[in-house]
Amino acid sequence: MADTLDLQDAMRQVEADIARMRKLIDEQATAEAADAMELSLPAEIRVPRPAIVAAYLGKHPDMVSIITDLGLALVHEFEHDPAQIELDQYDDPEIDDHYLTFMVRMPTYDDAFLDRLKKISRPFDDALTTASGWVLTMSDFRPVAVS
Repeated sequence: MADTLDLQDAMRQVEADIARMRKLIDEQATAEAADAMELSLPAEIRVPRPAIVAAYLGKHPDMVSIITDLGLALVHEFEHDPAQIELDQYDDPEIDDHYLTFMVRMPTYDDAFLDRLKKISRPFDDALTTASGWVLTMSDFRPVAVS
């Protein structure tokens, strides 16, 4: 009986070791994808989780040019405003759905703000219909601190 318990303990340890190794391999692959990613975003765009964004773009390489061009368009549109622009991945909590989001925040929002976002996004609609991934340009309407 003791041999069986020892064997079960050893198997649990091996399974735990395998899980740790898989996690390390996944982390390394994500880091390598982040290093290899040729995404050139303007410095005005904040990317809080670059490895996550890089991994997404690694799975959807046809999105790199769309993200780059959309980012440039956003920076250009809001260059005279104290806007905060952030690129991140949205992870749906209920279903296995992930996509990129450009979150645009302003200190205050006027009536034209949503029209400006739509005007920026509209030229990319055709490219997105054939792309392997998705990106939304949106706001959560939280104010940003003006420094």
